[in-house]
Amino acid sequence: MLIVNKIDELWCKITLGIRRRHRRCLLSLLGTLALGFGLDARAAVCSISAFPNISFGNVVVPRDAPVGSAIGPLISANVSVYCPANPAPGGYGGFYLQSATVLANSAVAGVSATGTAGIGIRVIDVTFNDQVVSGTTGTVDFGPLVATTSAYSQVYTFTFQLVKTAAQVIYSGPVYLTNFYSMWVHDVPRNTTSGLLASASTSSTITASACTVTTPNVTVTLPTLPATMLASNSTAGKTPFNLNLDCQPGSSVHVTFTDSTAPSNTSSNLSLASGSTASGVVVQLLNSQDVPVRYGRASALPGNMNQWFVGASKGLTTIPLSARYLATGTVIAGVVNALATFTMSYQ
Repeated sequence: MLIVNKIDELWCKITLGIRRRHRRCLLSLLGTLALGFGLDARAAVCSISAFPNISFGNVVVPRDAPVGSAIGPLISANVSVYCPANPAPGGYGGFYLQSATVLANSAVAGVSATGTAGIGIRVIDVTFNDQVVSGTTGTVDFGPLVATTSAYSQVYTFTFQLVKTAAQVIYSGPVYLTNFYSMWVHDVPRNTTSGLLASASTSSTITASACTVTTPNVTVTLPTLPATMLASNSTAGKTPFNLNLDCQPGSSVHVTFTDSTAPSNTSSNLSLASGSTASGVVVQLLNSQDVPVRYGRASALPGNMNQWFVGASKGLTTIPLSARYLATGTVIAGVVNALATFTMSYQ
C-alpha cells in the first residue's frame, strides 16, 4: 500500500508539473497573440477631402414645368477618401463610409427640401452605383465596407441637382444650404464613429418664372427693297411684330435681347447672321416707342446690361416690337438674315 501511494503521489506531482508548464506555455502563446491581433486603444483615422462649394448660379424656375422637373445645371463634385488598413480578429475589421443630410424630405421621392417652398435638391453618389443619398433622414452608406485588410483610397463623384417640388414657385432670391450633406466613417472593430470629415454646401439665386412665353419663336419677314432706297445711316422696311406672354400677377416683367451672332454686342445694331449675302446693312429692333433696342448678355439677373422693364405681370401680356433695315454704309444687295434671343426676368 505504501508503494502504491508513493506511486500515486509521484504521478500526481508529475501531472501537476506538466499542467503548470503547459499553462505557462499557453499563457505565453496568448500573450503573443494579443500583441499580434489586439486592438490599439487609438482609433485608426480616415480622411475625406473637402467638397468645393456647389454653386448653381442664377436658376430660372419655369412656371409650367411639372413637379419633379430638374431646374438649373447639374453640378458634379469629387471628394477623395483614404482609410488605413483596419484589420481585427475574426475578420470583423474595416470602416463603413456613412453620410446623412440634415434636410427634411420633400414631396418628390429622393429629393430633400431646401427650406425654400417648391425647391428641392437631389444628390446622387455616382461612384457607388448611382445611389441617391438625398430624400432620406437616416444614415446612408456612400460606399462599401473598406480597409478590412489593407489601406483604401478612392475618388467619389457626386452630382447635385435642384428640383421643382411644387406646382407653383413664387419665391425669387438667394438660396443657401450650409453643411447640408455630411460624411463620416464608422470604425467596425472598435464600434466607434468618427467626427464630421466632410460636408457639402450650396448657393444659388432662384428666379420664379411668372410668365409663359406663348410666342417662343417668332420669324419676322422684312420687305424686299432696292439697295438704292438705303442711303448711309437711313432706315427702311419697318415691320411690326409681337411677343406674347401669359403671366401670373405679382411680378415686374423685364426682358433682355441678345445678339445670337455676337453675344457680347451691346449696341442697337443686330449683326448679320449666317447665310447673309448683303453688306452695308444691319437690322434694328424697336420698342413700342420706336426706340432702338440695345442688346445684352442672356441673363435673367436683375440689372443685367440693357435689360428693360416691360410692365407688371397680368394675365395675357403683349410686348409690341418692330424690325427695320439700317444702312451702315454703301449697301450691297443680297440676303439679310439676323437672329436674336430674348431672356425674361421676373422681379
